[in-house]
Amino acid sequence: MRVEILEKIEPLMDHPEIYPPDKYKLNNDGNYRAFECQRLRVAYYVSDAAIRILRVRHTGREPLTY
Repeated sequence: MRVEILEKIEPLMDHPEIYPPDKYKLNNDGNYRAFECQRLRVAYYVSDAAIRILRVRHTGREPLTY
């Protein structure tokens, strides 16, 4: 599972907008994005300087707005 997640994260370096905006982020200006992989949801933030992985959580848990 870890390898599959890393394979989905790798293309972010060249194409950070390949995944949709995070629907659980309040006041999202499009810089907060997320994707699901094997029942895990990975949320990340895109800025000019970096791409930060913010959260990895199981999709069976109740989503928290942040």
